[in-house]
Amino acid sequence: MLKEQRPFKFFQIPQEALREFAKEARAHGLLYVPIRNKRDDGQIELVVFADDAAKVQRVLQQKIRKRSGCSEVRQMSRIRIG
Repeated sequence: MLKEQRPFKFFQIPQEALREFAKEARAHGLLYVPIRNKRDDGQIELVVFADDAAKVQRVLQQKIRKRSGCSEVRQMSRIRIG
């Protein structure tokens, strides 16, 4: 992902929702990198390309929230370019 020099977006999801997200991301062809938060064991940070942020947000809202019952899906405001 770093070699492509494209901007990133970051999302936080509960750790128990990661498996379901991975399944949906694979079905939609989304590239992501999960980062575990050592301070907060219950949260995972997802790094995605900014181009795919809308798709990721849609997957998170439609699939993950409905199935796992969690409402803690947040898009973080950090964007990394290059």
